[in-house]
This record gives sequence, structure tokens and C-alpha cells, in this order.
Amino acid sequence: MMRRVAGLSVLLSAFLSCSLIGGRAVRSEYIRSEYRQHMRDAVFVLDEIDADLGAESSRVRENGEYALRVIFQRRLEKVPVPGGRLAAKVRLKQDTYMRDYRYIQTVTAEISLYQENSGEPVAFSLYTEDTGETLSSYAYLYRLLEKAVGRFR
Repeated sequence: MMRRVAGLSVLLSAFLSCSLIGGRAVRSEYIRSEYRQHMRDAVFVLDEIDADLGAESSRVRENGEYALRVIFQRRLEKVPVPGGRLAAKVRLKQDTYMRDYRYIQTVTAEISLYQENSGEPVAFSLYTEDTGETLSSYAYLYRLLEKAVGRFR
């Protein structure tokens, strides 16, 4: 009986810690109406990436740049006939705060797409979530960027 109670308390505390850390996410995008169809066959080209993380900014920026190149190339393979090119400007942010005596990170990926020739804004994507992970984790950074880019379908 005591083992069952101990096991149940361990399961309950694991469930509560997961539910307290994750779960808060905001996803939003805006695509100009005249570009909605064009977006499906557009080629995304990374123009600029900025990471606001203090001392780790340059490493996260380098990792994000490579991850985005892979994500953009994988997206391009799914396009039957590639169309025009859109330049992507990406901003990565991470803030830390305490909730229920635990450190939580709010991580954000903001992606803006522009006509490559004119610099005219075409679309914007915002993906942000509260997590126990940080953008220093390459695996987590990749998944976050996939979610943000995936908003442009």
C-alpha cells in the first residue's frame, strides 16, 4: 500500500511539474491577401537573423541560420514549381522569469517576409511559448523555428 501511495505521489508531482512549465503558447501570422497564393510556391531566402540572448547570442544566431537553411530547403522540396523569392528576417528572443518557484523561459521567433527586390513587407509570423528549454539547445531551436516557418502554408 505504501509503495502504491509513493508511486502515485511521484506520478502526480511529475504531471504537475510538466503542466506548470509548458502549455502557454501564442501563434499568429499575417499574410497580405494578394500574396496568399504566392506564399505556397515562394522560395524563402534568409536575409537576416538576430538573436537577443546576451552572451549566447552569436552561437544561437549561427545555429539558427543553419537550421533555417535546412528548413527552407526542405520546404522548397515540397513546392511543385518554385515561384518568386521572399527574403526572411528573423528575430529570436528569450526571457526568463519565475513561476511557482521555477525558472521559466519565454522563447519567441518572429519572422518577417519581404519581396526580395522591393523590400515590400508580405507576411509576418510570431511564435512564442513558455518552456523549461532554452534557445541554446540546438534541438529545441530547430523545433521552434519549424513551428514558426510552418505558419506560412
